[in-house]
Amino acid sequence: MSELKEAGIRVSIDDSTDGLNKKIRNAEKSYINYILVVGEQEEKAETVNVRNYKTKEQNEVKVDEIVKSLQEEVSERRL
Repeated sequence: MSELKEAGIRVSIDDSTDGLNKKIRNAEKSYINYILVVGEQEEKAETVNVRNYKTKEQNEVKVDEIVKSLQEEVSERRL
């Protein structure tokens, strides 16, 4: 997620041994606005699975698209 860090977006990676569902649940309990999940399929396609905390929507998008979208939200102070 170096692209996000380079864009000035705060990023943290959960590399614990917990299962995926527990990691997502922990992130939701921490009120994290966007949870990005990257598995083998997403890595090959250069996409990320994005979960929005507020709307609970889940979409798969290209990395550059999510970077652009998050930069817009930060600049417009919507986050």
